[in-house]
Amino acid sequence: MPSCAFRVPNRVRSARVPWMLLAFLLTLSQVVAPASVLAQSAPRCAFEASYPIGTVLELEATPHLWISASGGAPRWAGDTRALAGVAVRWDSRCIMDLAFLLRMTKGDPYLSAGLVKLGEPIYLAKWETNEAEPILLHVQSITDVELFGINVGNYTGFVLERDEWQRRFGFNTDTLRRGQLAQVAPPGTRASPPPGPPPPRPAPVPAAPAPRYPLVDPPTDDVGSWCLRANPSCSRDPWWVEWNELQSSELVEYRFAPGLVSERRLIEAILLLWQWPEGKDLLRDGGASGVIIITVSADILPESFASYNSALKRIRVSRRFSETPTWMLADVLAHELKHASDDRGGLYETLTFAGCITTEQRAYAVEARYLRWIQSRFRRPPDSQPDRNQAQLGGL
Repeated sequence: MPSCAFRVPNRVRSARVPWMLLAFLLTLSQVVAPASVLAQSAPRCAFEASYPIGTVLELEATPHLWISASGGAPRWAGDTRALAGVAVRWDSRCIMDLAFLLRMTKGDPYLSAGLVKLGEPIYLAKWETNEAEPILLHVQSITDVELFGINVGNYTGFVLERDEWQRRFGFNTDTLRRGQLAQVAPPGTRASPPPGPPPPRPAPVPAAPAPRYPLVDPPTDDVGSWCLRANPSCSRDPWWVEWNELQSSELVEYRFAPGLVSERRLIEAILLLWQWPEGKDLLRDGGASGVIIITVSADILPESFASYNSALKRIRVSRRFSETPTWMLADVLAHELKHASDDRGGLYETLTFAGCITTEQRAYAVEARYLRWIQSRFRRPPDSQPDRNQAQLGGL
């Protein structure tokens, strides 16, 4: 079943179009639960109940949410940035009390910037998708930390000392806003081990099949070049003009996203996406679903950059767009990979017109976050010589 097509203007090589698009997409902050869904009362959570992946478990009288995950144990949601790429089922919710939470097995939390230890106090670095920097929220007790799913086994991976946190995330803790995180458990509460398996218990994920095509390695890091050495554009053009001149239809696979297959001409766009934290999740989801990304004639997609077919698990990119700058191509792939991720999360099981609108909103929100990341990494292309920039893009 094909998704709603990603419609675009006829001219796709204008230097001005991408930044007009950026201005529009930056107004899309985050996808939130529909008011009609939140207005509905949710049942009480129960250990004997079966919940689909993405179910929201709400702790009563608090803003805290846990999301049922493919690993089996629900995971605490630290902020909206951490939920990027996570298929949250706002239509499947339940309310739990503290007693239920204390007994429930908890998975690793969804955190975008982890927790930072400033002396003795521990703070959640809560970084929302529509914020330029995180806010530090004081966690009320070590019991709350444990109830977020942090334990002896994963503590050092989520809770960082000040210097290490500042080095890793690039912020000065002294200049960030601070506040109090809503309390989970009252003082003196002790987290107790769960009595048995948690809800839900999904079927085990089968192992990825052996690669069928040549394997592509990931970039050496998340800040270096995504360019292929054999591509002349890499050494010639500025980043906003660079494009993959190696237009080969040969299929390849990716060592960092087992199961994902694409044409060789799309390698650079996928490597760039991999350098974006949210892009990693989208590509992993695509690999887990066995997504294949190919290019097709413009006659097949006369009004679209690309489309996703949920029945075939296939992303099709119009060849009239495949020779555009790599960063633009990566933007379109992020949009379609979000459809694939939502499909994997069950959002395509009953795709109505309203559902189509919702999935498109989610995909455009991913684009907005990607473009913010691109802008923060590279800054905006210079406008001092628009005619020369326009000529460079038009000559691709």
